[in-house]
Amino acid sequence: MIKKSNLTLFLIILVVSTTACVSNVKIRLFTANLSPEDTANIEEKLQSLEYYYSLTATPFPRSIKVNSIIYNPSIDSNKKVYNIIDVLESEEFHIFGTSLLSVENHSFTPNNIGVYLFSEGYEPPNDNTSPSEINEFGSYECGSNLTLNDDSTFNVDFDIWDYELEDYRELSVLGVWETQDSGNIVLNSEAWKNKLFFKKKISIESSTDEKMTTISLIPIANNETNGFYLKKPDSELSVNCPYRTYLIN
Repeated sequence: MIKKSNLTLFLIILVVSTTACVSNVKIRLFTANLSPEDTANIEEKLQSLEYYYSLTATPFPRSIKVNSIIYNPSIDSNKKVYNIIDVLESEEFHIFGTSLLSVENHSFTPNNIGVYLFSEGYEPPNDNTSPSEINEFGSYECGSNLTLNDDSTFNVDFDIWDYELEDYRELSVLGVWETQDSGNIVLNSEAWKNKLFFKKKISIESSTDEKMTTISLIPIANNETNGFYLKKPDSELSVNCPYRTYLIN
């Protein structure tokens, strides 16, 4: 048990990475429960300190009810997390929970940290988004994010450890997508020999105070796509993975 700034953080080290990750972290800031004013203030702070960050309005895992951080342990990861906690506390956001590796379908590779914050008294507007409008999905097996853009293009983003740079670099797989009459999603890229097909599955769980819709994209495997869709073997990371996102009303 480690006590810092009158805050008790339970950090149970489950896995120790053997990779010498000494580069700057990338912060993934989840803004679904942040007011626009607080989001702008935190962005300004991160920019002034030259942190590498990105924003997403993806709903929080249901089990996250307080300001929290999720990260993957690496060399000096505790120090990096404490540094980020100090930055957030300077903006009056106290972190009450930290988790290693994953919470539900949210997980992060080394040097990537998920930050989940709640603005005091802020009530997010009712989300009238329909499942058909959801365009950002996370893979809980491949550590990648798939975005289906409005112009029928897609990108799958990875953070790859580069041994020569001794740092992470972003790699994106680009292509075009379409929806079939059956509702299946089809991804196609110039780097591939064959298209990839995904079954879109929507499930709904209701409780007294909320309704959660889970939208999943499940690969439809066959002899052409099951590991043999690349033009060059091992030419890029696999994107033929399950993807998922949540919509909470």
